[in-house]
Amino acid sequence: RTLTFALILILAEVGLVKLGSYILSLGADIQLLDSLALIGYNFVGLIISTLASIVGGRSLKYFTFVYCSVAMLVFSLRSLRPIFLPEQASAAGNTVVSQRKTRVQFMVGIALLQVAVSYVLLV
Repeated sequence: RTLTFALILILAEVGLVKLGSYILSLGADIQLLDSLALIGYNFVGLIISTLASIVGGRSLKYFTFVYCSVAMLVFSLRSLRPIFLPEQASAAGNTVVSQRKTRVQFMVGIALLQVAVSYVLLV
């Protein structure tokens, strides 16, 4: 059950990333393997949190999860920034500013979705 549930969540997350990149006209910029690799980092924190729960119990598990989630957020935002916010777009006019806000919101949404999926898989 857990493997099937994890695969469904991963496929849903990849689908949301691809749909959002299509809506934001980024279809060619973000590849399927890039999004799978980024989403796969969820499991690093899950494995570390699970090992921490074996060693130190429930409180160490959640402390490690919070630490890994913050690290994953920072990593995700830094990895997604060149894809969603290319440097050439900053020199244009007001239309690009509103599009930039939308892209930043989508980028943060992806990063927060990864934390939510990790929490669901951890619990």
